[in-house]
Amino acid sequence: MRIVILTTIILLLASCGKESKEGKEANYKIFQEDGYQTIVNKNKAAQGELKFDKKLALELDIPDSIKNKISYLSLNSLEMDDKGNFYYLNGSKSKIYKFNPEGKYELSFGHSGQGPGEFNYCYYLTTKKDTVIIYNIDKRVLIKYSDKGQFISEMKLDQKITDIDMLGDNYLISNNSMFMKEGHWYREMDLILTDEHGKELKNLLNNESKFNVEGFNPAIGLKFAISGNNLYFAENGEKEFQINKFDSNGNKLLEIKRNYRRVSYSEEEKKELKENSSFSIVANGKEQKVKVEVDYKQAIEKIFTDKDQRIWVKAALSSEEIKRDSLTKYEIYDQNGIYQYYYRSNDYFIFLKDKFVIKEDGKIKVYNY
Repeated sequence: MRIVILTTIILLLASCGKESKEGKEANYKIFQEDGYQTIVNKNKAAQGELKFDKKLALELDIPDSIKNKISYLSLNSLEMDDKGNFYYLNGSKSKIYKFNPEGKYELSFGHSGQGPGEFNYCYYLTTKKDTVIIYNIDKRVLIKYSDKGQFISEMKLDQKITDIDMLGDNYLISNNSMFMKEGHWYREMDLILTDEHGKELKNLLNNESKFNVEGFNPAIGLKFAISGNNLYFAENGEKEFQINKFDSNGNKLLEIKRNYRRVSYSEEEKKELKENSSFSIVANGKEQKVKVEVDYKQAIEKIFTDKDQRIWVKAALSSEEIKRDSLTKYEIYDQNGIYQYYYRSNDYFIFLKDKFVIKEDGKIKVYNY
């Protein structure tokens, strides 16, 4: 019996890769893989709850004339350049609004149309130094403006795109879309690294799969964050918690894992998700309703990075855990992938450069931290 048990343990260890180090108080383990490390964390933060000190720096002074044109103020439409200017994209009006580093409104630029520098369908923007960059979905072109709102150039891209970001000096192109092929609906998710001329350098993700309109899971999607020259990409999955770290050339550096047990949706949560996530798709002139069906939550729901290159993760919680604590919990990992802190807050927030940005009472507030 002893020989059988010992053999089993040896085989299990061998299957997990070569273990090189155990963290302080066995809070994590490090495995050396082929060219990168894997960090496996336990469920407890090494240093407990984060005491997050923040001080209000400014509030975006949005004139009523602009507020009336924005149906919903979303932090996802906000960016910041290296000079501290803020830009808000109102895709439905084909306008970009600029605010100076003190939060005062300065100017707007952008026009609806098909001409140079004009756009109709655009939902995200990014910046590179003092250049504002958007992607026109309608024309499939990348458009650049100066920080004064002057049109600089357009560049045609071959890839399907729903969002674009900067990763170092390269573009990170993401696509999360649906299409019909040979009578079946497919869901496509891509994450592609290109150079400044749009030439593909590396395909980090290329996932094309059939989906059943009678059983669609809206929680599956592209979840990633960028910190300087590093990309953190969260795997979709109900059974495993995993974040992959890449450098600006698309080389994998690290896998961040945590002990995880899959979490079920409660019946109440299922009902709410179905009510809030219902939509229709159209193909060949016919509209078809998509039915939402879910059993288990995605292990990772959101991911952010801050100025200290820490990774903030909103992980799945059971309905019982959510009811016990009225505040949302975020797990915080350092740049080496170690689970250091947790933070509890119900603020709707993002990080921009070295700022912590909150939407509160219909206002956008910017904090130093």
